[in-house]
Amino acid sequence: MLYLKTTGLKYFYSVFTTQQNNRVFGLDLLRAIAILLVLFIHGFDPFLAEYFPNLRLLIFMDGVDLFFVLSGFLIGSILLKQFINITNYNPKIIFSFWKRRWMRTLPNYYFILFLILFVPVIIPFFKGKSTLIPFETWGSFLIFSQNLFTPQVDFFSEAWSLAVEEWFYLITPIILFLFYIIFRNIYSKKIIFLMMIVFIVLGISIFRYRLGLNLSGKILDWDKHIRRVVFSRFDSIMFGVLAAYIKYFFPTFWKNDSLLPYFNLTGIFLIFITHYLYLYAIDNNTNLFMNTFYFSFSGIGVMLILPQMSYLKKPPNHGIKSILGKFITHISLISYSLYLTHGYLILGHLLRYKIEYFDKYLPHLPLIGIMYFMTYLFISIIVSTFLYYTIERTFMNMRSKEL
Repeated sequence: MLYLKTTGLKYFYSVFTTQQNNRVFGLDLLRAIAILLVLFIHGFDPFLAEYFPNLRLLIFMDGVDLFFVLSGFLIGSILLKQFINITNYNPKIIFSFWKRRWMRTLPNYYFILFLILFVPVIIPFFKGKSTLIPFETWGSFLIFSQNLFTPQVDFFSEAWSLAVEEWFYLITPIILFLFYIIFRNIYSKKIIFLMMIVFIVLGISIFRYRLGLNLSGKILDWDKHIRRVVFSRFDSIMFGVLAAYIKYFFPTFWKNDSLLPYFNLTGIFLIFITHYLYLYAIDNNTNLFMNTFYFSFSGIGVMLILPQMSYLKKPPNHGIKSILGKFITHISLISYSLYLTHGYLILGHLLRYKIEYFDKYLPHLPLIGIMYFMTYLFISIIVSTFLYYTIERTFMNMRSKEL
């Protein structure tokens, strides 16, 4: 029995460490920060805000904004290399790109969507009743159309950002292909790709400006009608694509050691100033800048710290820093599953059980708030780790022979 336990632990450790090889630790660090910010923001108000209101200062930016730019940087690198290195950019290449993206994102998403629909039916069933969520509520989530131009319904709230990314994956290669067909005899691929970036950034900024003209100025309206709407957020991802473009065509500039400190300071300044403007708008309403340029400045801020982070290749490998490095890499690996599971599925049910059952027996103390918060984090990480190794990695291995 001891041998089996020891062998099992060695196997798990080998799998765990193998997954961390050949990764860029700096990007893993940013991804881990992004998902931990999201988890902290969502868990802070129900569990900690009453007892530790000053901890809100730890929220220095929106983790989703960081996710968008990171996603654009990584996916933009793939899209750019395909476009530049393949002589004839054609629909077959685009379909291969879509297949790889969808094998990465859709299996886990549809599994979580099934659980969200299944749990409210099966658990109450054992109590003699069941709650069936109507198709009108969740049907649009099958094709990510729930927030294309209008606010998303109050269901699976985390999915709004996934819709932004999925439609970005779908539409951007098509726009690039159309630009290529129209301008291939006039401009080089380098210029065509840049034209596509500028076209989307300017187009989305104009679209956001138009949306803002009809808003009341309240931050909740801004959040529902601009921040969480698909076609008002493409430029956030596109700034990551622009970073990939600069890294590919201007590598000397990208890794200019004398400029990196200025990039970092400017990026951090933009991240903090946009967050300050968001906090100001909570009490003083939104304005033209918030409606039109807020996400552009936030995206540029993240883009400017990417050069430094993209060359931080390896995690620390000594002492406690080594353990922390492995934890950060693991959180980065399971970040997609964490994003899918932590909110509607885990936090939502934990809050319901807290109100219906636990609050009757547990005292109203700061320690209990911390206990709830840590339980929420622990369950989220455990469930997400399981989903990563059983679903995500399985489908990623299946796509290994694609482009």
